[in-house]
Amino acid sequence: MAACDDATSRLREALEANGQRFTEQRAAVYRFLAQARTHPTADEVYVHVREQVPGISLATVYKSLETLVCCGLATKLSYADGSARYDGRTDPH
Repeated sequence: MAACDDATSRLREALEANGQRFTEQRAAVYRFLAQARTHPTADEVYVHVREQVPGISLATVYKSLETLVCCGLATKLSYADGSARYDGRTDPH
């Protein structure tokens, strides 16, 4: 539980530092992305997060991912074909 509390605190601090609000939808996206062993697409994040937050929309997932990127909590990996994947690990790896 402590790791979850640390992640939530980190999310809250980063959002507040960037003038953003903490929401349960953003928290669910962040939790999934932080534990993902792959670099998921927004659609993959949506499918998994929807199990935890049934009312979440794909648009909210996209906005949450972009917010996490802007706050330095995720990295957007853009490809030449226009697709994108997201990495919740911001440390060198």
